[in-house]
Amino acid sequence: MKKFLNKMYNRVVAWMNAPHMRRPMAAMLLLTAAVQMWAAGDGMSGINQATSMISGYFDPGV
Repeated sequence: MKKFLNKMYNRVVAWMNAPHMRRPMAAMLLLTAAVQMWAAGDGMSGINQATSMISGYFDPGV
């Protein structure tokens, strides 16, 4: 089993290191990073909006 996994690993590494795969892999990684950053920013804006709504509800009106 170890030989099989090692052989599969080596095949995947060789396929990923092929020159024709570098540009698509870089594009996929950049797209993934951009989506994650967008989602994090969207989540923070939602948290800030909820915080301001709750703060406004409990504001004593000073």
